[in-house]
Amino acid sequence: LWYIHQVPVDLIPFTQGILPGATFAGALYITDVFVGQFMSLDLLATAVLWWFVWGVLYQTIGVRLGILPWTPGSAGTEFAWSVGPFKWMRFSWYMSIGLSTWYLWHYRRHWIGILRSGLGLEKAKAEEGLSYRFVTIGGLVAYLTILALMVVAGVNAGFALVIPLFYMLFMFGWTRMMAEAQEFMPSGPFYSIIAYDIGRAVGAWGPRPDPNSLLGMAFFYSFDMGGSRMSSLAMHHFAKSYKLAYETRTLARDVVFVGLLSIISTAVFGYLTWPRCYALVGGYARSRAIE
Repeated sequence: LWYIHQVPVDLIPFTQGILPGATFAGALYITDVFVGQFMSLDLLATAVLWWFVWGVLYQTIGVRLGILPWTPGSAGTEFAWSVGPFKWMRFSWYMSIGLSTWYLWHYRRHWIGILRSGLGLEKAKAEEGLSYRFVTIGGLVAYLTILALMVVAGVNAGFALVIPLFYMLFMFGWTRMMAEAQEFMPSGPFYSIIAYDIGRAVGAWGPRPDPNSLLGMAFFYSFDMGGSRMSSLAMHHFAKSYKLAYETRTLARDVVFVGLLSIISTAVFGYLTWPRCYALVGGYARSRAIE
């Protein structure tokens, strides 16, 4: 329960005189201290360097030059997300899109080979007991099911066609980053700005705020922020199962079988019990009370 074991840290009163605008406030998650023991030193050093360059140097220089509007006592986190010429924290989240795009391009021949084999255009192939045909057909069926659900619910067809692929794109990047960091939790709402702009690009709705975007954006949020906790926010964690399988010489086929069995049984059990639990504790307003 990482969101419970935290200690507020605020050094702004001691630093704002010398480093105005620098971010020296936040929360220390006790559990992260232990998770950090399993991370490589270069990863930890990169995180600290990233914060120092942008959260300290950039913000302090920006405030002193008058580029960044700052109020004494502020932690300066607004400069990381929404204020100023460079939103460095937003940029760090969006790097997952660039990372996944690079990997898709770099291994494009491998992806194309899987698709061609799966669609019967080449000789049938399998990897660790898992046939490319199963992977390809299963993926297409899942994608078309999501597409159908969105369109039937009334979501713009263009948005329904693109947004699941966009979600898979940045989650693929997060999965690769998980291989380095061992532990982190990406969040779909940080990509909601891009998701909204995708809706505008395909003609689903107009400029902000547009009530026509409510249904489409609700579906996007449901991918990983569902109140019932049944969402697709699992790609990066499920990848750990393949690492464990590799170390224990377990076939990928068996990992997929157990994963599908777990998803189906959890969905059946969850949707039968969670509505009652939410009703008993006060609904979504107190959703953390039952997790």
